[in-house]
Amino acid sequence: MTRQWTISELERKGGALVVRAETKETKPALETLEAGRRMLADSDAKTLIYVIEDDSSFTYIRFPSASWEALQDVRPEGLPVILELLSSDKSSVSLPLEDFWAEVDYLVENIEGNANYGEDMIEAVEKAFQTA
Repeated sequence: MTRQWTISELERKGGALVVRAETKETKPALETLEAGRRMLADSDAKTLIYVIEDDSSFTYIRFPSASWEALQDVRPEGLPVILELLSSDKSSVSLPLEDFWAEVDYLVENIEGNANYGEDMIEAVEKAFQTA
């Protein structure tokens, strides 16, 4: 089964956008994760998903529509996006989300006006990312 963690906080910190999610994983387990360099869309939940992975599984980092406006605010700057994962013992592991903005740009362009994603998803993306 694919793990799924939802972004709970976004913060501009220094020259980066730090996004945070809580997990029930141990710090050593989190340290094995790497950026997957790809994104998916969940139209039903109006969520963009960045894929991270280790040797044996994928994990979905979910960016719900409530986070999209904050993403759009920094999108033109192309700030590096750093995922901060909080482990079960409350320590954190940071992971750069490589190719994040290129993947967002691709999804936004692909979703705009594409009926395969459903009207609600199209409207939400166009509103948040100002593509209409």
